[in-house]
Amino acid sequence: MRSKLRKVPRMTSFKELLEHSVSHHGEKDGFKELGPQGEIITRSFANLARDVEAFGTALIDVGIAGKHTALISEGSYSFIVAYLAVVTSGGVIVPMDKELSTDEMIMLTRKCDAEVLFYGDVIAHEVPAFLDDCPRLEYLISIDAYRNTGAPMNFSTMVQAGKNLLAEGDTRWRQVPDRSDEMSTILFTSGTTGPNKGVMLTPHNILTTAWAGLSMHEYPDRAISVLPMNHAYEFNLHVIGCIQQGITLCINDSILHVQQNLRVFEPKMSLMVPMIVTALYKNIWKQAEQ
Repeated sequence: MRSKLRKVPRMTSFKELLEHSVSHHGEKDGFKELGPQGEIITRSFANLARDVEAFGTALIDVGIAGKHTALISEGSYSFIVAYLAVVTSGGVIVPMDKELSTDEMIMLTRKCDAEVLFYGDVIAHEVPAFLDDCPRLEYLISIDAYRNTGAPMNFSTMVQAGKNLLAEGDTRWRQVPDRSDEMSTILFTSGTTGPNKGVMLTPHNILTTAWAGLSMHEYPDRAISVLPMNHAYEFNLHVIGCIQQGITLCINDSILHVQQNLRVFEPKMSLMVPMIVTALYKNIWKQAEQ
Protein backbone atom coordinates (compact mmCIF):
# COMPACT_ATOMS: atom_id res chain seq x y z
CA MET A 1 0.00 0.00 0.00
CA ARG A 2 1.29 3.45 -0.89
CA SER A 3 1.99 5.55 2.19
CA LYS A 4 0.35 8.94 2.47
CA LEU A 5 2.73 11.82 1.95
CA ARG A 6 2.98 14.56 4.56
CA LYS A 7 1.97 18.08 3.56
CA VAL A 8 5.16 20.14 3.54
CA PRO A 9 5.58 23.61 2.01
CA ARG A 10 7.67 23.61 -1.13
CA MET A 11 10.43 26.22 -1.25
CA THR A 12 11.54 27.73 -4.54
CA SER A 13 14.67 29.65 -3.49
CA PHE A 14 17.17 29.78 -0.65
CA LYS A 15 15.97 33.24 0.34
CA GLU A 16 12.44 31.90 0.59
CA LEU A 17 13.81 29.07 2.75
CA LEU A 18 15.42 31.57 5.13
CA GLU A 19 12.29 33.74 5.27
CA HIS A 20 10.16 30.67 6.02
CA SER A 21 12.58 29.55 8.71
CA VAL A 22 12.54 32.94 10.45
CA SER A 23 8.76 33.37 10.27
CA HIS A 24 8.00 29.86 11.55
CA HIS A 25 10.95 29.11 13.86
CA GLY A 26 12.55 32.47 14.66
CA GLU A 27 14.51 32.40 17.91
CA LYS A 28 14.20 28.64 18.39
CA ASP A 29 17.53 26.83 18.78
CA GLY A 30 18.66 26.05 15.25
CA PHE A 31 22.27 24.94 15.57
CA LYS A 32 24.49 23.60 18.32
CA GLU A 33 28.21 23.00 18.03
CA LEU A 34 31.21 22.68 20.33
CA GLY A 35 33.34 25.78 20.90
CA PRO A 36 37.11 25.97 21.46
CA GLN A 37 36.81 24.97 25.14
CA GLY A 38 34.30 22.21 24.50
CA GLU A 39 31.37 24.43 25.42
CA ILE A 40 28.09 24.13 23.51
CA ILE A 41 27.42 27.21 21.34
CA THR A 42 23.83 27.68 20.19
CA ARG A 43 22.40 29.82 17.40
CA SER A 44 18.79 30.36 16.43
CA PHE A 45 17.22 30.21 12.98
CA ALA A 46 16.93 34.00 13.14
CA ASN A 47 20.71 34.16 13.78
CA LEU A 48 21.27 32.12 10.62
CA ALA A 49 19.17 34.44 8.46
CA ARG A 50 20.86 37.55 9.86
CA ASP A 51 24.36 36.12 9.43
CA VAL A 52 23.67 34.95 5.86
CA GLU A 53 22.36 38.40 4.91
CA ALA A 54 25.36 40.08 6.56
CA PHE A 55 27.93 37.76 4.96
CA GLY A 56 26.19 38.02 1.58
CA THR A 57 26.17 41.81 1.83
CA ALA A 58 29.92 41.80 2.59
CA LEU A 59 30.56 39.53 -0.41
CA ILE A 60 28.71 41.95 -2.65
CA ASP A 61 30.60 44.91 -1.20
CA VAL A 62 34.05 43.48 -1.92
CA GLY A 63 33.10 42.30 -5.40
CA ILE A 64 32.90 38.56 -4.80
CA ALA A 65 29.19 38.10 -5.53
CA GLY A 66 28.58 36.09 -8.69
CA LYS A 67 31.92 34.27 -8.66
CA HIS A 68 32.62 30.54 -8.34
CA THR A 69 33.66 29.81 -4.74
CA ALA A 70 35.41 26.64 -3.58
CA LEU A 71 34.47 25.66 -0.03
CA ILE A 72 36.78 23.27 1.82
CA SER A 73 36.21 22.99 5.55
CA GLU A 74 35.01 20.96 8.47
CA GLY A 75 31.26 20.87 8.96
CA SER A 76 30.20 23.85 11.07
CA TYR A 77 27.68 26.63 11.51
CA SER A 78 30.02 28.92 9.56
CA PHE A 79 30.10 26.38 6.70
CA ILE A 80 26.31 26.64 6.44
CA VAL A 81 26.35 30.45 6.57
CA ALA A 82 29.13 30.68 3.96
CA TYR A 83 27.35 28.27 1.60
CA LEU A 84 24.03 30.12 1.79
CA ALA A 85 25.66 33.56 1.59
CA VAL A 86 27.32 32.67 -1.72
CA VAL A 87 24.24 31.22 -3.40
CA THR A 88 21.89 33.99 -2.20
CA SER A 89 24.24 36.75 -3.39
CA GLY A 90 24.38 35.40 -6.94
CA GLY A 91 27.43 33.14 -6.82
CA VAL A 92 28.14 29.45 -7.32
CA ILE A 93 29.35 27.36 -4.38
CA VAL A 94 31.63 24.35 -4.89
CA PRO A 95 31.92 22.30 -1.66
CA MET A 96 34.79 19.82 -1.70
CA ASP A 97 35.88 16.85 0.38
CA LYS A 98 38.48 17.99 2.91
CA GLU A 99 39.92 14.45 2.94
CA LEU A 100 41.16 14.73 -0.65
CA SER A 101 44.87 15.17 -1.23
CA THR A 102 46.12 18.72 -1.73
CA ASP A 103 46.83 17.97 -5.38
CA GLU A 104 43.27 16.72 -5.90
CA MET A 105 41.73 19.76 -4.19
CA ILE A 106 43.87 22.11 -6.29
CA MET A 107 42.93 20.25 -9.47
CA LEU A 108 39.21 20.55 -8.68
CA THR A 109 39.60 24.22 -7.72
CA ARG A 110 41.07 24.87 -11.16
CA LYS A 111 38.50 22.65 -12.85
CA CYS A 112 35.53 24.59 -11.45
CA ASP A 113 37.06 27.99 -12.33
CA ALA A 114 36.98 29.11 -8.69
CA GLU A 115 38.06 32.69 -8.08
CA VAL A 116 37.37 32.51 -4.34
CA LEU A 117 38.45 29.95 -1.72
CA PHE A 118 36.65 29.57 1.60
CA TYR A 119 38.81 27.38 3.80
CA GLY A 120 38.65 25.89 7.26
CA ASP A 121 41.40 25.21 9.77
CA VAL A 122 41.88 21.70 8.40
CA ILE A 123 43.52 22.99 5.19
CA ALA A 124 44.83 26.38 6.37
CA HIS A 125 48.44 25.17 6.08
CA GLU A 126 47.85 24.26 2.41
CA VAL A 127 46.63 27.70 1.31
CA PRO A 128 50.04 28.78 -0.11
CA ALA A 129 49.93 25.79 -2.48
CA PHE A 130 46.53 26.91 -3.77
CA LEU A 131 47.93 30.37 -4.46
CA ASP A 132 50.86 28.89 -6.37
CA ASP A 133 48.83 26.52 -8.53
CA CYS A 134 45.43 28.23 -9.00
CA PRO A 135 46.09 31.42 -10.97
CA ARG A 136 42.39 32.35 -11.09
CA LEU A 137 42.11 32.61 -7.29
CA GLU A 138 41.65 36.22 -6.21
CA TYR A 139 40.18 35.94 -2.72
CA LEU A 140 41.02 33.70 0.23
CA ILE A 141 38.65 33.74 3.20
CA SER A 142 39.04 31.73 6.39
CA ILE A 143 35.66 30.57 7.64
CA ASP A 144 36.92 29.32 11.00
CA ALA A 145 34.60 31.13 13.41
CA TYR A 146 36.68 30.58 16.55
CA ARG A 147 40.40 30.69 15.72
CA ASN A 148 42.26 33.84 14.82
CA THR A 149 44.13 32.62 11.75
CA GLY A 150 45.60 36.01 10.97
CA ALA A 151 43.85 36.00 7.60
CA PRO A 152 42.86 39.54 6.58
CA MET A 153 39.49 38.22 5.39
CA ASN A 154 37.75 35.79 7.72
CA PHE A 155 34.28 34.73 8.77
CA SER A 156 33.94 37.03 11.78
CA THR A 157 35.23 40.16 10.06
CA MET A 158 33.08 39.55 6.98
CA VAL A 159 29.90 39.05 9.01
CA GLN A 160 30.62 42.15 11.09
CA ALA A 161 31.38 44.22 7.99
CA GLY A 162 28.08 43.11 6.51
CA LYS A 163 26.19 44.01 9.67
CA ASN A 164 27.75 47.47 9.61
CA LEU A 165 26.64 47.94 6.01
CA LEU A 166 23.12 46.76 6.83
CA ALA A 167 22.94 49.20 9.74
CA GLU A 168 23.78 51.97 7.26
CA GLY A 169 20.85 50.94 5.08
CA ASP A 170 22.56 48.68 2.52
CA THR A 171 19.89 46.65 0.68
CA ARG A 172 21.94 45.16 -2.18
CA TRP A 173 21.66 41.57 -0.91
CA ARG A 174 17.88 41.80 -0.78
CA GLN A 175 17.82 43.09 -4.33
CA VAL A 176 19.71 40.10 -5.75
CA PRO A 177 17.08 38.19 -7.80
CA ASP A 178 16.21 34.59 -6.98
CA ARG A 179 17.80 32.11 -9.38
CA SER A 180 15.68 29.04 -8.77
CA ASP A 181 16.49 27.43 -12.12
CA GLU A 182 20.06 28.65 -12.57
CA MET A 183 23.16 26.80 -11.41
CA SER A 184 24.07 27.66 -7.82
CA THR A 185 26.09 24.61 -6.75
CA ILE A 186 28.66 22.28 -8.27
CA LEU A 187 29.24 18.95 -6.51
CA PHE A 188 32.06 16.72 -7.66
CA THR A 189 31.58 12.97 -7.88
CA SER A 190 34.07 10.76 -6.04
CA GLY A 191 35.78 9.75 -9.28
CA THR A 192 35.80 6.05 -8.46
CA THR A 193 35.19 5.03 -12.09
CA GLY A 194 37.05 7.88 -13.80
CA PRO A 195 37.85 11.58 -13.42
CA ASN A 196 35.80 13.59 -10.92
CA LYS A 197 32.76 15.03 -12.68
CA GLY A 198 31.10 18.27 -11.65
CA VAL A 199 27.34 17.91 -11.10
CA MET A 200 25.60 21.24 -11.65
CA LEU A 201 22.61 21.84 -9.36
CA THR A 202 20.03 24.61 -9.09
CA PRO A 203 18.23 25.79 -5.93
CA HIS A 204 15.15 24.05 -7.33
CA ASN A 205 17.04 20.72 -7.51
CA ILE A 206 18.30 20.98 -3.94
CA LEU A 207 15.10 22.27 -2.33
CA THR A 208 13.03 19.63 -4.11
CA THR A 209 15.25 16.95 -2.58
CA ALA A 210 14.59 18.34 0.90
CA TRP A 211 10.86 18.66 0.19
CA ALA A 212 10.67 15.04 -0.99
CA GLY A 213 12.43 13.75 2.12
CA LEU A 214 10.29 15.80 4.49
CA SER A 215 7.14 14.68 2.65
CA MET A 216 7.94 11.04 3.37
CA HIS A 217 9.44 11.26 6.85
CA GLU A 218 8.68 13.35 9.92
CA TYR A 219 11.94 14.40 11.53
CA PRO A 220 12.09 14.60 15.34
CA ASP A 221 13.03 17.91 16.94
CA ARG A 222 16.78 17.34 17.42
CA ALA A 223 19.27 15.79 14.99
CA ILE A 224 23.04 15.39 14.73
CA SER A 225 25.12 16.06 11.62
CA VAL A 226 27.80 13.41 11.19
CA LEU A 227 28.45 13.14 7.46
CA PRO A 228 30.70 15.76 5.81
CA MET A 229 28.65 18.77 4.75
CA ASN A 230 30.08 18.66 1.22
CA HIS A 231 28.15 15.37 0.92
CA ALA A 232 24.96 15.90 -1.13
CA TYR A 233 22.96 13.60 1.17
CA GLU A 234 24.04 15.57 4.25
CA PHE A 235 23.60 19.15 3.07
CA ASN A 236 20.74 18.88 0.58
CA LEU A 237 18.54 16.67 2.73
CA HIS A 238 19.70 16.95 6.33
CA VAL A 239 20.89 20.56 6.72
CA ILE A 240 18.27 22.09 4.42
CA GLY A 241 15.55 19.84 5.85
CA CYS A 242 16.35 20.94 9.41
CA ILE A 243 16.29 24.62 8.44
CA GLN A 244 12.91 24.23 6.76
CA GLN A 245 11.28 22.21 9.53
CA GLY A 246 12.79 24.03 12.52
CA ILE A 247 14.79 21.04 13.74
CA THR A 248 17.77 21.70 15.99
CA LEU A 249 20.88 20.48 14.17
CA CYS A 250 23.78 19.47 16.44
CA ILE A 251 27.09 19.47 14.58
CA ASN A 252 29.55 16.68 15.30
CA ASP A 253 33.13 17.99 15.39
CA SER A 254 34.92 14.79 14.34
CA ILE A 255 34.09 11.31 13.11
CA LEU A 256 36.28 10.09 15.99
CA HIS A 257 33.96 11.74 18.52
CA VAL A 258 30.58 10.49 17.29
CA GLN A 259 29.82 8.27 20.28
CA GLN A 260 30.98 10.95 22.73
CA ASN A 261 28.92 13.65 21.02
CA LEU A 262 25.83 11.47 20.91
CA ARG A 263 25.95 11.64 24.72
CA VAL A 264 26.66 15.38 24.72
CA PHE A 265 23.87 16.44 22.35
CA GLU A 266 21.37 13.59 22.91
CA PRO A 267 19.95 13.75 19.36
CA LYS A 268 16.88 11.83 18.29
CA MET A 269 17.99 11.16 14.71
CA SER A 270 20.80 11.40 12.21
CA LEU A 271 21.33 10.69 8.53
CA MET A 272 24.27 8.38 7.95
CA VAL A 273 25.70 6.01 5.37
CA PRO A 274 25.95 2.25 6.07
CA MET A 275 29.72 2.33 6.70
CA ILE A 276 29.38 4.73 9.64
CA VAL A 277 26.39 2.91 11.10
CA THR A 278 28.28 -0.39 10.91
CA ALA A 279 31.32 1.13 12.65
CA LEU A 280 29.15 2.55 15.44
CA TYR A 281 27.39 -0.79 15.86
CA LYS A 282 30.70 -2.65 16.17
CA ASN A 283 32.12 -0.15 18.65
CA ILE A 284 29.01 -0.29 20.83
CA TRP A 285 29.13 -4.08 21.03
CA LYS A 286 32.89 -4.05 21.58
CA GLN A 287 32.45 -1.80 24.61
CA ALA A 288 29.49 -3.86 25.84
CA GLU A 289 31.56 -7.05 25.71
CA GLN A 290 34.37 -5.37 27.67
